[in-house]
This record gives sequence, C-alpha cells and structure tokens, in this order.
Amino acid sequence: MNKQSIIKIIVFGLLQWFILMISIFVISLIYGIKEGVEMTAPPPLGFAIVAVVMVFVSYALGRWYKPASRKQAIIAGLIWSGMTTVFMLVTVFGNGTQDVFFNGWGVYLIFVAQVIGAMFVSVKKSDIGSSSPTT
Repeated sequence: MNKQSIIKIIVFGLLQWFILMISIFVISLIYGIKEGVEMTAPPPLGFAIVAVVMVFVSYALGRWYKPASRKQAIIAGLIWSGMTTVFMLVTVFGNGTQDVFFNGWGVYLIFVAQVIGAMFVSVKKSDIGSSSPTT
C-alpha cells in the first residue's frame, strides 16, 4: 500500500465513524434511551440494525476506495473496524458508559459488519493497475 492508499483508508474510516455515530444516535431516539443514573443503551436488535447499515457503508466506501486485490479490501475493512473499536473505547471510557454500551452482543456486530462490507467489494481485473499512469 502506498501513502495515498493509507490516507484514503484513514479518511474513509473517519467517515464511517461519523456515519456510525449518526446511526447510533437515530437508533437511540427510536428506542427511547434513558439517561442519568439508570442509563440504558440501545438493545442488541438496535445495534444489529446499525450493523446492517455499516455493512452497506463499508461496502460503498470499499468500492470508492478501489482496492487492488481482495486481500487489500479485507485489510481496509480490518483497519476500519480497528479504528471504530479504538474510537468507541475512547468515547465510552471518556463518558464512563463502557458497562452499559458493551453489555449486549449487538455492538460487536458493528465491528464485524465493517469487515464483511469490505469483503463484498469485488476487484475487477480492469481496475488492477488502472491507478498507475501508463507511459
């Protein structure tokens, strides 16, 4: 991977994080999350819905990224999932909500969904090498 490819992966990872936060916010509004002493998180089904959204987001950004091989697409998905995990840990530990947020199985689907979405990206033989200029 070259420097431009790594920058694209990081930018798309940040974009996925932004879309994820909006999705979790919307699911929280739908399920009427309680704040305060008895704080609750969206149920696992709510996170599963967010995971489905993230499969499509990861797939769309993976197609926009245009990986050179299936391996590169999976690596991008793993990096995106890793970025989301780190950002999520920083956020929930900063808020003191780690016991509420990571309590159900649904949140873990989000991390897997990013890798699955990237795995669905098909690499066309015509795309391989098309980014390098011909002389």
